[in-house]
Amino acid sequence: MNAGYGMGFTKSKRQYITSLWRYLKPGSSSLKKIALLIKRVNPEIIALAEIDSGSARANFINQVDFLKREGNFAASIFQCKYKSKPLRKLPVSKNQGNALLAKRGLAVSHKFHYLSYGVKRLMIEAEFKPNFRLFLVHLALGHRSRQRQIKQLLRYVKDLEQPVIVAGDFNLLKGTRELDSFLKEGKFCSANKNHQPTFPSWKPKKELDFFLVSPRIKIKSFKVLPDIVSDHLPILLEFEVDKG
Repeated sequence: MNAGYGMGFTKSKRQYITSLWRYLKPGSSSLKKIALLIKRVNPEIIALAEIDSGSARANFINQVDFLKREGNFAASIFQCKYKSKPLRKLPVSKNQGNALLAKRGLAVSHKFHYLSYGVKRLMIEAEFKPNFRLFLVHLALGHRSRQRQIKQLLRYVKDLEQPVIVAGDFNLLKGTRELDSFLKEGKFCSANKNHQPTFPSWKPKKELDFFLVSPRIKIKSFKVLPDIVSDHLPILLEFEVDKG
């Protein structure tokens, strides 16, 4: 889920301009809506892009800890999405990142990687029971940087022996063909087989958010949820791991 830092852009593109104050102080109503959605769906693992770990803009609320507590998760993983040292030190941007939350007994280990291109470079690699790896990404807005990121991501995952899920906001503004080489060379497939759009949430037109799965991840169901809690619609994957 792209949580949009809880800023509550859920109505129109105009809202990005008319509600500029939300960039400084978004309030907590959108965060509470996200928490209610998580309680209702009750996922075992949740991947979050654009989450705030407690800046002044978020009223010093650590959104990761808040959702962990509200959703009754046992483990949380958070990292700032910027590799640049100046951005990692600025009062707001140092708290901007991505996170994973997991129920008790699922999380095994995790690593943080920074891709070589773009501004948003973070890739979280986590191992979960029963023996699969999940990579969470939030790729660049620029086409050239994004294509370089996708190629680098492929090098990380294509030779792994464990089953793999790659999740996140891919920002495929030029369409899903941007993923053709990744899917073919890595032998991955998208869980969103009908290419349901996820952005913008109020009138979805673009498919930006993905679960990409390796052959030993067996998809049981995939849904684009209709809940408008940010400018992206959340997606839900139910799966099994083939032990091989």
